[in-house]
Amino acid sequence: MSDRARLANRLEIGNGDRLSVLEAAVLDEEVIAESTPNEKAKLAETLKNVADARSSNELVRIKRSQLRTTAIAAWVAIIGVVALAFMTISERRKQSERLAVSQKEANEDAQWREALKSVSFRDAASSQMGVFAMQGFFGSPEYSSQARAITALLLPNVANVYVFDEVLSAMGPPHTDRSNYHDLTAIAQMLGLDQRARFHISGPASRKNTPFLMESLSAIKANPKDFDRDKDQQTRVAAWELDTVSRTLRSVWTDKDPKKRLSPSGSELSGAVLENGGFDGLDFTETNFSFGILFNSSFKGAHFGGATLKDTYVRKVALDDADFRGVKIYTGSRWEDSNWWDAKCIPQPLLDYLLEADAHPLTEETKSKLVANCH
Repeated sequence: MSDRARLANRLEIGNGDRLSVLEAAVLDEEVIAESTPNEKAKLAETLKNVADARSSNELVRIKRSQLRTTAIAAWVAIIGVVALAFMTISERRKQSERLAVSQKEANEDAQWREALKSVSFRDAASSQMGVFAMQGFFGSPEYSSQARAITALLLPNVANVYVFDEVLSAMGPPHTDRSNYHDLTAIAQMLGLDQRARFHISGPASRKNTPFLMESLSAIKANPKDFDRDKDQQTRVAAWELDTVSRTLRSVWTDKDPKKRLSPSGSELSGAVLENGGFDGLDFTETNFSFGILFNSSFKGAHFGGATLKDTYVRKVALDDADFRGVKIYTGSRWEDSNWWDAKCIPQPLLDYLLEADAHPLTEETKSKLVANCH
């Protein structure tokens, strides 16, 4: 077999590493022994080429590995930069939001301190400026409670009935809940007690000393300049504001939304005036009406269980099916033009008091029924 034939046979061996096969064929002892000097030179050249090829393949492999490593590192770097960018943007946004909140709180603090400078009880005009300043903080998480409390003290001193209505409306539904409900009852009490002091009412009120229980509010001035000297105007303003706060309380107690509706049960309404409206079916259990007035209204089916009625003035009130069970404090109360005999339940001691204080002929059967229904 010639050298070329043997070399060809070796090159046909498998499909493995052709450079290794070629190298083995060139280094075959028989091939070398039988080769002429020229052929040996060619074999040597072949070995060099094999070495160069193998070196080139290794370099390519290394380059590919390096490129692959570089690409991976680049992608990792890019992902890291993007992630860092997002983190930086998010952190900057959070810092910006925190800064904005801090700035807003700082501004509100400054505004609150400035608003407090407007609070004065000196006269009606000063009180009006004060309630307007406080109204701006009714929606503040930080100062709402204080603003409402201060307004409750100032508002009864405001003579402009339209300002009174506007501010009270901002305090009432839907902005009233159990936590701030007492602000409204406090206004009702102060208005009523102010009239008691003005007309020197000692004990229960009566027809003679309650001109503010007027049905007509004609000739009222929105912002009377001579308010301090005009007694009639003062009475009209009092009548208007008493009616407004009574309607506001009624709207809280009768709100169409059950979640917002509040019960008057257990309320402190001493000195307050509830008038000119329907309070039917409401629960006034354990409510304190001492020195208060129930006037020209309907309380049909209302529950007065355990309520305090000391020196309370009840005039022109519908009391059909009202429940007075548990009422023990009623001394000094005055009842006029009110059908207490049509109530559902009246305890015996209160019934005896009413029969003497507001004489009304009742059959023994009716008396027994009123008392029996309390058991």
